Amino acid sequence: SALERFGSNPQACIYLTLLAADIASNARALYDAWSPTGDNYLRELTAAGEGSLVYSEVDLAFGEVINRLGFTAENMRESKVAKPGGFSAPTPDYTLLESHISGRSLQDMEDNLVGIASVYNGDYFNGTGSGVKGLIADNQKSIDDKMQEALESVRIALGSFDGPLKDALDTHPTKLRDLYNVLKELQKTIQVELSQHLAVTIKFNDNDGD
Repeated sequence: SALERFGSNPQACIYLTLLAADIASNARALYDAWSPTGDNYLRELTAAGEGSLVYSEVDLAFGEVINRLGFTAENMRESKVAKPGGFSAPTPDYTLLESHISGRSLQDMEDNLVGIASVYNGDYFNGTGSGVKGLIADNQKSIDDKMQEALESVRIALGSFDGPLKDALDTHPTKLRDLYNVLKELQKTIQVELSQHLAVTIKFNDNDGD
């Protein structure tokens, strides 16, 4: 039926073609930013202190990674739950949801969570990567327990919604608040307990004041 609708509206086909080109352009720019044959931001992280133009010390590069874990949890909490949920406004506003047109708001947050968990646990590269949790001292394993519990709590909260998040803004405010709270706990665990243990200084989020 989607193809039929596009076929009956030439302007829609033009829009779809331009949209696909835009997606391809953004994907290429992202690839080039990290690729060794492009801007090679990967090297800026891995070669910190050895010719990196961005990070003069390894600690600065590592701190950026840890900060981004916390920022991702914070952005999920504030931008993707609190703002559309109307936590500081008279009513919810589904237009503030990420991907509200496609109904993919929950899946977007699930993808964010996978990213956080992959960096922390070392799940990337088919599980052959180095995870942040490997740096936790043997006598502080309770920090890892709290991180795993916080990650699992967010997974459960995201999976508790029966349909698109847009539908839940009015009908399931309690579930929305529960999701907000577990994201807050994940952020706290990263930015307080994990960061302090790893001697990482927490910076201001790029989205602060947004």
